[in-house]
Amino acid sequence: MTMTISTLLPLEQIATEFNGQRDPTVLLYWINQYYVENGKQPVSHLDEMTRKHATQALGTIFDFKDSNPVQARQRFAEHGIFSPDLNDAAYDGVRENICQNLIDSLTSNNWNSYYTSNTLEEQILRSNRETILTSNAIQTFFAEQGYEMNEPSTMKNKVRLFFRKYMGAEDIDRVIPPQGRGYGRDNGNLPLYRRIQKEWANDEEDFLRGLFADADGSETGFIEMLARQRQAVEDLFGASYSAVINKCRYMGLLTRNESGGIRETGIPVYAFPDIHRQEFGDLLRGFQNRAFLLAHNIIPAVTQAFAYEPVPDERDEFPDEQFEHVTMHIWYRGVDIAQYTQAEQAVISAVQHYISDNGRFPRNERGDTIIDPAAEHGFAPSILQIRSMPNNLIQLTFRRRFNPINEVATNAINMGDGREGNGREIYLFRHELQATYHNTRV
Repeated sequence: MTMTISTLLPLEQIATEFNGQRDPTVLLYWINQYYVENGKQPVSHLDEMTRKHATQALGTIFDFKDSNPVQARQRFAEHGIFSPDLNDAAYDGVRENICQNLIDSLTSNNWNSYYTSNTLEEQILRSNRETILTSNAIQTFFAEQGYEMNEPSTMKNKVRLFFRKYMGAEDIDRVIPPQGRGYGRDNGNLPLYRRIQKEWANDEEDFLRGLFADADGSETGFIEMLARQRQAVEDLFGASYSAVINKCRYMGLLTRNESGGIRETGIPVYAFPDIHRQEFGDLLRGFQNRAFLLAHNIIPAVTQAFAYEPVPDERDEFPDEQFEHVTMHIWYRGVDIAQYTQAEQAVISAVQHYISDNGRFPRNERGDTIIDPAAEHGFAPSILQIRSMPNNLIQLTFRRRFNPINEVATNAINMGDGREGNGREIYLFRHELQATYHNTRV
């Protein structure tokens, strides 16, 4: 009798809502109330539904057989209680859990994921598989298994089983087609790296040359003068401070790039910074897999970057200058930002903003910096080539003196909308070890 009383209200509420408005949020609330009152775990996604969740009482309302979770999942999806699309915002907080569950259930013969079911529409299924591949849980699994997406011979049994069970193929090219490789698939919703456009008049350029002459032709004195009068400079030229600095670089008043390195076909190539291995060795596993995704115009759920500011050394091209350096898992294509895929440009844009002018962007409750990659830049990115296998990587550099008040610390960069777990996060790790010429350039 007690059980009947305790379950009556939730079931009545479910039936009333189903026969009325059918609001998915209201239905899920009362369904989970029903589960809790019957000693079952509430569900936050379709793959959590087991035989125990597919009760006869719910089956009477939603039209599925008792103890048949496959049918129950299908009905819940049909009625919008859960979306079949893993990119739905409702999954932001649990998407990684869903993907981790795929690994945990890999060897369960009688279980498969609803989100990789062949009953889904082809476009949703393809999108779900891509989202799963880009998740941090799956990328960590690949790294632990030593699997490199660009090298089929590294696929071991567990990874092969993963592809066969969830991806419908063992060939990565059937999941992420090779056509357009290097420039990626059509992904028009990603922003390109955008520069502030300003037409500079001849008298404005002459004025900048005059300011440089007033500083006795000294880069140091010139930058210090501009920094002291930052607001006046911005008002005078009708442009941001960074845009003025960038203009000075292109006029030759300021040095444009760090130089040096070993030259291959005329392009400097720097050693992979050993400091990354010393402090973040575990995080480097799978570095090339994330680069593979970005090269195919796909942004991983978590992108990593490693930042340091080395102690100036007399062997440097500019021994008296300080530069922020950020190594990223993006394959080097050249110094022109237009040579990179839209996904690569979006990540480069967000990181460039962070190391050059992050103070103008908001932070969420967790302290993550929310940076829209579409926000315009005053600076063009300074891109260096870093030696790596099988493809060289990029490193962004930024001259600290161009914006000395900008602070760079270990932080999560949320790309655009501030939603937690939105699949567009960059984890930037700032080294605590002292960066020197020896552990960054040799």
